[in-house]
Amino acid sequence: MSGALNWAILLKFDDGVEWVFRSPRTRYAVVGDTAACRLLASEAATLKYIRKHTSIPVPEVFHYCVTDQNDIGIPYILMSKAAGNPLATYDWQTYNHERPKPASPTDPVRAMTRDEKGKIMRQLGNYACQLFQLRFATIGSLFEQDGEDYNIEECLSPGHVLHGRDDIEDISRGPYHGEPDYYSSLVSALLLHAERLPMEHHILLAPVPIPQEYSDFTKYRSAERRWNDYAALGGKAESSKNRLQYSIASYLIRDQIIPHLTRPNIPRMFGFPLCHHDLSTQNIFVDGEFNITCVIDWAFSSTVPPVQLLGTPGLPHPRDLVFDSASVDAFRSGFEDESRTIGGFVPEPKHWTIGDMMSHLMRLVNLDALQDYHHLEALHQLALSCSISQDGGGANHIRAILAGLATNPEALALAEALAADDEPESEVKRQDHTCVRT
Repeated sequence: MSGALNWAILLKFDDGVEWVFRSPRTRYAVVGDTAACRLLASEAATLKYIRKHTSIPVPEVFHYCVTDQNDIGIPYILMSKAAGNPLATYDWQTYNHERPKPASPTDPVRAMTRDEKGKIMRQLGNYACQLFQLRFATIGSLFEQDGEDYNIEECLSPGHVLHGRDDIEDISRGPYHGEPDYYSSLVSALLLHAERLPMEHHILLAPVPIPQEYSDFTKYRSAERRWNDYAALGGKAESSKNRLQYSIASYLIRDQIIPHLTRPNIPRMFGFPLCHHDLSTQNIFVDGEFNITCVIDWAFSSTVPPVQLLGTPGLPHPRDLVFDSASVDAFRSGFEDESRTIGGFVPEPKHWTIGDMMSHLMRLVNLDALQDYHHLEALHQLALSCSISQDGGGANHIRAILAGLATNPEALALAEALAADDEPESEVKRQDHTCVRT
């Protein structure tokens, strides 16, 4: 078995017990070797801590080593096998039309019902509430110290280490003593990414089509092909114009969005809770009755501002937003029910709104979404109470703000620096000609 970060083998014992031996990939991994080993150490510590302090079902860690100084010669983690089956065995369908594709053994067995989704979301709300109670003095990732104590060190969240960001030394990784420093580091990471790293499919003013926007899958596929052709011509994603747009969006988030994230404040509670960051239908295991039996892949977990745990988890993939209001209500109900049971903090509507803001913010700064512009638009609406009308007024308003920010000295200086790295016009035309011919 192999994933983006690790490879693993299943160990089967004569008595039927199964363990998982997992080690970081050394070639074609999504992070460098040093970051991979730190992620392994943090995940092991997080699993042990959560298993001890909550009822959230997670793998049991039997042993781990974060260096190659052992009898095996590689860093590894040895843990119990997750009970049940991945939730991805079922289709968490997010659109109404059928996707035409040939049947294969890896296809989901069937689409989940609304009630089944609600049951999953209520359990995730319960788990979020339990994590909400685990408080630490700073924001960062959890590590084990001397096999007994735990401490918070640098933040290994997706926005700090993925997409090559682990190699950018200018990104502050904490630990952070307050929310402003955490937010500032994520915005800085987005800004530095836009300046230095591949943009892949991210074109701010041309969001990737998604199935929910189309009445049938054929129309969606046609729009997807047209978008691919549009993006390829002129090398739009990697152009200085697109990079500048993301940089300006970073200024907007930094100066006009972040100040709103602490309003209204959640009643003061000491410290910062743990967050998974990477929930997906691949990482959630269930039994036949859709009871969650295990939550895996805690590698990128960290402590966060409390409001971040109030954002509804995106399924089937972390980049997805949950459009179904019933699923959102189920998540919030699960959180509130657990809060009342333990006599804890019960969020008010204004707190859930801030949680929604965090959902959009994380997808945008992490560059882990298909429609970054729409996240920026929604984030601005939530933060500043701007109305987005059906005639596109909201979109035009955001574009006007971005255009205005493009004239400030910081943006003008960056535009000049980015343009110096653009491909010569003759090379762009040659690539366009090759693209058209193929």
